[in-house]
Amino acid sequence: MVNSFQIGPRGIGPGQPCYIIAEAGVNHDGNLATAHKLIDAAADAGADAVKFQTWITERLCAPGARKAEYQSHNSPDDIDQFEMLKRLELPYEWHEELMAHALDKGIDFLSTPDEIQSAEFLCQIGVPLLKIGSAELTNHLFLSQIARLGKPVILSTGMGNFAEIEAAIKVIHSENEIPLAFLHCVSAYPSPESEMNLRCIGEMRHRFQLPIGLSDHTTGFVAAVVATGIGMDILEKHLTLDKSAIGPDHAASANPSEFSELVLFVRRAEAMLGDGVKKMAPSEFGTKAAVRRSLFFKEDLAKGQCVKIEHLEALRTDCPGIGTEDLLRVIGQSLAKAKKRGEQMQYSDFE
Repeated sequence: MVNSFQIGPRGIGPGQPCYIIAEAGVNHDGNLATAHKLIDAAADAGADAVKFQTWITERLCAPGARKAEYQSHNSPDDIDQFEMLKRLELPYEWHEELMAHALDKGIDFLSTPDEIQSAEFLCQIGVPLLKIGSAELTNHLFLSQIARLGKPVILSTGMGNFAEIEAAIKVIHSENEIPLAFLHCVSAYPSPESEMNLRCIGEMRHRFQLPIGLSDHTTGFVAAVVATGIGMDILEKHLTLDKSAIGPDHAASANPSEFSELVLFVRRAEAMLGDGVKKMAPSEFGTKAAVRRSLFFKEDLAKGQCVKIEHLEALRTDCPGIGTEDLLRVIGQSLAKAKKRGEQMQYSDFE
């Protein structure tokens, strides 16, 4: 049994609609007005939550640290990672204003803390959960600190393996039995489709008995639809107002119209999954009446004759009779009356 949990009125886990997170991240580019526009875009697209990132650069990165390859490619300016992060900080004083905006739009406000001071701050302002990025999967010090805060945690697993996930669970739950979920993730921006390995979603749920989702860095929405079929509980996807903007995440993000389409396709895919019980759908009743066959005699037979399979044929008809699914019930039975070729078989034909 997967250990599902609640976020306010929303259930997270099997049998619940996928919890869709619009990852605004750092795509606000240090501009408060842009952050508000990202919240509007997330809500308009039908996301369940909008998520930013919160950190104090001095507590996250040493001066002079080089940028990741994708960051250098997408932000080709002559600054190091420290300076890039400093420019993209989401000031603490913006958070409550942005949270109020999100709640007014009917979606959850989330942010990923990248150091414990910011995690404590987010808990103080009342975020419903903490989303922790892939970089911290093996940061056992940070995971221990996060567990002590008592909030549900969603942890991405990019660059990780099963052993590292098991170790993270052990560290977190040794501190506090908080609700926990994991996101399968490939930490490349964008992620190559050939490396997505989406079957991990089902395997992770089987191994860990926890809600599992996808942090999707591919372009388009094919991965999200496939993951819906596998059974993801959470979807996270980057959202930007302008994919051509300069910044580390814009190029691998969906714009507002693409994100709206993504949500639509995930919800359509969910509706198609059903409950897994094989049964006739209501729309099939008319078709069944027209195409299911009944048994007919294909030659004359005398009273008392034993019916054999070679005496019969199956034809479509609107008239009630013996369906082909009852073939074994009539083979070997003796006729109570003579039958003519072309007559439809009835149960009254037998002794």
